[in-house]
Amino acid sequence: MKRIFFFAVLQIIIINGFCQDNTIGKSVVSLDLNTAINLSNKIPFLILNLNNYKYHSNPILTAGKIGEWDEKGIERVVVLRVAYNDWRMWYACLGKIRNIGYATSKDGINWTKYAHNPVLTSSEKWENNFLSPSGVVQLNGRFYLYYWSPGHVYVNPATGIMPKPKMKYICIATSADGINWTKMGEIDGRKGAVLGPNPTAINEDSVSGGSGVDAAKVFYLPEEKTKPWKMIYTAFGLHGQWNGIAESEDGIIWDKVKAPIANHSGFYTSATGVHHNSGQTIRCPIRIGSIWAGLSFELDNHDCAPMFATSLDNWVTSGVRTFYSNQDYEKDGLHPWCLEADNDWFYLYYSTNHGGLGLANIPKRSIYQPVAVWEKQQIEIVGLECKIFEPDRFPFSLNLLSTESGKIEVLVKNPNEKSWLLFESYRVTGSKLFNMQHLPATTFRLRFIPINKPALVTAWLNFN
Repeated sequence: MKRIFFFAVLQIIIINGFCQDNTIGKSVVSLDLNTAINLSNKIPFLILNLNNYKYHSNPILTAGKIGEWDEKGIERVVVLRVAYNDWRMWYACLGKIRNIGYATSKDGINWTKYAHNPVLTSSEKWENNFLSPSGVVQLNGRFYLYYWSPGHVYVNPATGIMPKPKMKYICIATSADGINWTKMGEIDGRKGAVLGPNPTAINEDSVSGGSGVDAAKVFYLPEEKTKPWKMIYTAFGLHGQWNGIAESEDGIIWDKVKAPIANHSGFYTSATGVHHNSGQTIRCPIRIGSIWAGLSFELDNHDCAPMFATSLDNWVTSGVRTFYSNQDYEKDGLHPWCLEADNDWFYLYYSTNHGGLGLANIPKRSIYQPVAVWEKQQIEIVGLECKIFEPDRFPFSLNLLSTESGKIEVLVKNPNEKSWLLFESYRVTGSKLFNMQHLPATTFRLRFIPINKPALVTAWLNFN
C-alpha cells in the first residue's frame, strides 16, 4: 500500500511538472528533470551553435598602447547592465602585474576605457600582483565585485618541473560608483578574502593536495529569505577542478554547502595531477525562465558544451561542443567569461587568446532572431569576406541590401586543404533586397564584391 501511494504521488509530481524542495538556488518551485529537459530544448542558448552568433566586428576591446597598464591585452571580464543604456565592465589585464580596470558602454558593444585605470590594484603581499574579476552584483546602490588571487602556476619549460601551487582565495571589494573600491572581509590573515580552502569541501586544501578556490559566480536571490546570496565557485583538487556552491546572508561571510554540483564528464576529462590543466568547470551561469543555463568549459582544449540546471546545485552537461575557436582572429581556444542580457539578446563575452575581447550576441527569445553578417559595412571594390558560419539544426537563408550593385559569393571550406572554394555566385542589384533561400549545410562564409565603387552593405541570416 505504501509503495502504491509513493508511485501515485510521484506520478502527480511528474504530471504537474514541478516539485517543492529545499534545494539551494531554487526558484519558488523546482522543476523535475524531465520537465527541465523539455524546457531546455526550447531555449536558444542551449540548442543553437553559439559560434554563429559571434559579433562580426570582433574584437570589441583590445590591448592598450605601449606603456599603458593593459598593453599586454585583456583577460577575464565581468559585465553588468545597470540601466537601458548603462553598461559597466571590470576587466583584468594580461602580464606579470594583473590589476582590474573599468570601462563603460551604452550598448554592450562599443566600450570606452576609464581614463584613470586601473581602479582596483594588488595592495596585499599575498595577492602576488594578481587580481582576476569573476562576478559582480549591484544591490541597494552598491556594487559587490568578486575577484580572486593569486594566479596559477605552470610547468617550468626549462626544467619541466611544476612549482608549488599558490593557495587561491575568493575576495570581495565594494563601491558606490564602480571606480572607488574598498576591500572587505578577511580570512586566514588575508585582507579582502571571503572564501578559501578551509574548511574543505572535498580536496581543495593543502593537506589534500589542493590549491584553493577561485572564479566566483555570485547571485542575489531575494526569494531566498535566510541566505539570499549564492555562489558557484571553482575549487582545485589533487586531480583537477570541480565546482561547489556556497551561501551567505550578506555577500561577505560565506559557507560552503555542497560539492561537486556538476558531473561534466565528456571525452576530455582527465586526471593529470595538474590543478589548472584537467577537467571542466561551469562558466557564464544565468537564469532563463525556470532553468539555469551555462557553459561547461573544458580546460585542455578550451571549448564549451551547453549545460543546464533545475537549481544552482545540480547541473547537467549535454556533451555537445557549441562554442570554440573557429574564426580567423581566434587562436588556440577561447575563454568564455560572463553573460549579460538585454530584452532580446544575451551578450557572451570571451577572450580570443590574441589579447582581445570577443562578443557573441545570442538569441534570447527565439531561434528566428536574425544572425548579423554585416551592419552598414563599408566594402571596397576589392571585396570583403565575412566571418565563418557553421551548420546548425535548421538551414540558413540570406538577406542582403547594398547601396551599390555587386556580386555575392558563397565559399565553402575544403577540410582537406584548409582552404576556401567557390560554391555559388550571384548578382546583386543596388538598393534592392537580395534573398537566397538555401545556404550550404556545411561550413561557409560570404564574400561581397562591389562592381563599380565602394558599397555600404547590410546582411543577415535567418533560419528557414
